[in-house]
Amino acid sequence: MKLADLIKPFIDKLTINAGSSINAGSSINADSSIMNIDIKGVTTYSPNAKSGWLFLCIKGSKTDRHKYIADAAERGAVAAIIDNPKYRNSAIPTVLVKNVNNIYDNIIAKFHGNPEKEILLAAITGTDGKTTTCAMIQQLLEKEIGSSKVANFGTNGAIFASQKIHLENTTPDSETFYSLLREFIQKGAKIAILEFSSEAEHYNRLKNLEFDIIALTSITSDHLNTHKTLKNYINAKYNIFKNHLKNEGAAILNSSDENYQSFKQKIARNKPAAQIITYGYKLKDNWKIEEIRQNSHNLEINYKTENQEFMVDLNILGRYNGYNYICAAAAASQIKKITSASKTPISEEDNLINFLTFNFQIPGRVNLFNTSKKYSVLIDYAHTFEAIKQLVQTAKFLPHHKIIVVTGMAGSRDKTKRKKIGALLEKEADQIILTQDDPHFENNQTIIENILQGIKNKDRILIIENRAQAIEKSLDLASIGDIILILGKGDDDYIIQNNEKIPFNDIKYLKSIFSKNDITYTSEF
Repeated sequence: MKLADLIKPFIDKLTINAGSSINAGSSINADSSIMNIDIKGVTTYSPNAKSGWLFLCIKGSKTDRHKYIADAAERGAVAAIIDNPKYRNSAIPTVLVKNVNNIYDNIIAKFHGNPEKEILLAAITGTDGKTTTCAMIQQLLEKEIGSSKVANFGTNGAIFASQKIHLENTTPDSETFYSLLREFIQKGAKIAILEFSSEAEHYNRLKNLEFDIIALTSITSDHLNTHKTLKNYINAKYNIFKNHLKNEGAAILNSSDENYQSFKQKIARNKPAAQIITYGYKLKDNWKIEEIRQNSHNLEINYKTENQEFMVDLNILGRYNGYNYICAAAAASQIKKITSASKTPISEEDNLINFLTFNFQIPGRVNLFNTSKKYSVLIDYAHTFEAIKQLVQTAKFLPHHKIIVVTGMAGSRDKTKRKKIGALLEKEADQIILTQDDPHFENNQTIIENILQGIKNKDRILIIENRAQAIEKSLDLASIGDIILILGKGDDDYIIQNNEKIPFNDIKYLKSIFSKNDITYTSEF
């Protein structure tokens, strides 16, 4: 693709090196031969640059990519888009624009042929439940239309067909997203589901992307390290609807959430053509929950929608996952309606998603292991106050003797929740082992001390910073009837310390201990 074809549609006025200016509508002349450069790839990150690539010098909260033009050039970049005149005479030809940050994602999308226009897009946002709900939507649809048509982007990676590709962030950046979306479409994808985090909205990731459907799980306090106040955090969640829902798209809202009425009113005012679909226990909800029953190994849910009554049996624990399922069923059903009205419907059947029983496979989310030692281990990603509270309550509902919790807290993140979570664990758990999560650039001992501030009685506390040793110790302490909760990491494949990713996976490590000690177990993971 020629540089001119790639960048001119998004620019009011540009300057080529220190030379002439070109307005967006003008023709390209001999003086602007740079515009005829062939572009083979696009990146905002100099280490990703390759031969023939265009380097986009965006400015973030921590770094200015203009400083890395020389590095991009050494790796093969053939041109750079800049907005600081200081860098016009660089190692490679530069194009000066008003603001790179305003146009870079459009340039990336165009380079990949605007794949977002060829696929149905759905986003899930909320404090907790995003990963589970996205996985449920994907698996519900895959059961009907096959695994080669539904892609899923989120905490567990980019998942499509038999592929699982690691993502640096829950919500990927433009460079990663549009590249993978084009790849998946070429392999047959018709639908893409994405976890949309408040931090992604705050940092303007995917800022011009629009969705056919956006659903909200629930909102509790989180990411205050970024947003500073709960009000700002809630506003970031609302802005996902405001800035990314198509004018005639569908907003799926949880009527039990405290922010429901506010979101509903503001969406109706700012997106009057949008459809608002509600779920919960309210009489007028479009998806009305009648009852959620937690049994020892499953959930049973009774609900009504479109004048029909349903009862489903799910192989998953936690009443909160009943809400996640209803949200997922509502979203999947809306996807079926949209595609059924298009030229290429994904299903000729009833628009409603309904399976009497369903076995979900969601690694790192309420993964239960029942062992030959007669104790159980439950692994979950829970790291917010509300998620940990709900998970402990789920464990206490099951037949048990003692509750043993292994957890830490991520560093360089919201510190306000640590003391509160410490108090919760003291109240609900019989034994607590504090260990390492992702300390990032923070001292893990400081993180543990913050958690301990919420704990008055330290007698039931063990501090074992090595996560592997902490997990082994929890098994040593367990006896018949106990339940061990290993929290915070789920199916993550690493521990982040400073800039280093240390390979480690809770599920794999637990299985290795079982194997080493000849402990048999039943589990779906």
